[in-house]
Amino acid sequence: MATKPSIGSDNRSISKKNNTVLCKRLFAITSITIIIISNYLMGASMSKLVLSYTSSTYIDQPFDDSHKLLSNDNTRFIALCSCTETDDSEKERYTPLHWAFNRISNLIPHIEYTGMIIGKKHCEDYIEQWIHDKLLQRYDKEKIVNITTRIEVIYTYSNHKECKDRWPLNETLVGKSMTQSSSWIRGLHIPSKSTHFQRDMHDWGEVAGSKGHRCNPSETSIIHQYRSKELWMEHQHENCAVIHFPAVMYWANLFYQNQLKDGLLSSNDTVLSMLTKRNSYEEGKKILDNKKQFAILLTMSSFQPRYAVDALVRHALCRLLNQKYKPTHCISSWKGEAKVHNVTIEKDIVLAYKAMSPYKFVITMTNHFQDGYIAEKTINPFLANAVTITSIPNVGQYINADGMITCNIPKDELKKVQQYYKGNFTWMPFNTTPDTWTKDASIQPIRYDPYAVGPNGEKKKGDEAVIEFAISQWETTLQPCIDEIIRIDTNDDEYIKKIMQPYILNGTNSLFDGTYLANSFLNWFVWANSPLVDELEDQIASLEGMQEQTPNWGKLK
Repeated sequence: MATKPSIGSDNRSISKKNNTVLCKRLFAITSITIIIISNYLMGASMSKLVLSYTSSTYIDQPFDDSHKLLSNDNTRFIALCSCTETDDSEKERYTPLHWAFNRISNLIPHIEYTGMIIGKKHCEDYIEQWIHDKLLQRYDKEKIVNITTRIEVIYTYSNHKECKDRWPLNETLVGKSMTQSSSWIRGLHIPSKSTHFQRDMHDWGEVAGSKGHRCNPSETSIIHQYRSKELWMEHQHENCAVIHFPAVMYWANLFYQNQLKDGLLSSNDTVLSMLTKRNSYEEGKKILDNKKQFAILLTMSSFQPRYAVDALVRHALCRLLNQKYKPTHCISSWKGEAKVHNVTIEKDIVLAYKAMSPYKFVITMTNHFQDGYIAEKTINPFLANAVTITSIPNVGQYINADGMITCNIPKDELKKVQQYYKGNFTWMPFNTTPDTWTKDASIQPIRYDPYAVGPNGEKKKGDEAVIEFAISQWETTLQPCIDEIIRIDTNDDEYIKKIMQPYILNGTNSLFDGTYLANSFLNWFVWANSPLVDELEDQIASLEGMQEQTPNWGKLK
């Protein structure tokens, strides 16, 4: 929790104009003509509270007056803010948080959501004015003065110094005074204890472990978001402020915006309608008739130091399909500017589906095979009307596994290669074994750089030995996956059944209506003893969670 700043440096009198406005309003309501307030009680300036809000800030969700409060003397608010100068790009990036906080207000009507607020320096002013107005409404309607205001403000940009270093809200809007001598001005007061919290979102993604990042259990003002559920669980056990934030939610919204812009979706379409679209059998047959190629692997790089060796499985599978079945196009080191195998690849990653469209299958195995690590790689093939080949554990929990081919690669198999990798493109010699490394000091790692170039600038196949080693270790475990690909490829009806499947079966209680993240945040607030959820613990514990997208899929496999 951030330390509450001293209010002594902010002591000053209210301007005559604001005093006049305030006194007139008090006279009309309470017949009190003059209220004398000490400089201490006015430590946080009241001048902001009567400003009209005219900034360019984006407000995405209006206040809903239909919500009921838990009791008549408290208000609970959650706000989503950004201090950056961006607008559309920031909105696209954090729309999944917006889904989640809307869902929180829906699941727990006692908590009001201010909406997504984007615009440098304006978020605090808006929240301050907005809550001030709501408190005045409650006073006018219910004559309630001593209102406890509990506020959670989530900042989307934790690295923005100007946002991170300042206290977001006027202290007069925070908490409930416990002293008899405190003065109240229509619900506004100096609190004896803060019930407002500022939290900064920190995106560590899937590479946190490889970069050696660790969270601090004592720091509850930073919420670390992980793409992988496994990383989330690991740090959760360390009592850190962590949230599982599957990257696919951000990508789904980005793809939706691009499809809308390109006229591929109508103005009536939504993210949920895009993802739940089911093809008819006739549409599936027409799609199959237009497929001219077998399978493609399209990656921006073959391997990176921050990757786990899991990323090599896709290359091994592509090579094995080439060797054992049909020509398969293995395109790596793509930067969006190449034309390979007569396929034009556009620079923007969200347009990669265009290069995939001629293919029946797309190999989209992720950089890490971890529960919940789902990114854009499964949506691009869906937009291309192709069958995804993936290896995400428990993928059917989050998205529709029935439209995909999932290769089961046990962790023990991955370790066969992982144990040879020593980081920074260096590998133990492949003709040695782990038991010899400690016995023979002369056995040292060898560097295999996939981006190595020759003396004349020509590209060298620096990672060829690595891929061949991976194939030798994983050929047997990949064979069932290869057999399944061949089975679907040689049976038109089975292929069409795959193509007919939507990306998700149910939009409600899913990743994409905010349910998953909403439950994660609410349970985290309970864990952090946030006043926002005080007295709501039992209600939160009884909430229905995210529905499995492919019922019984895990059991059947």
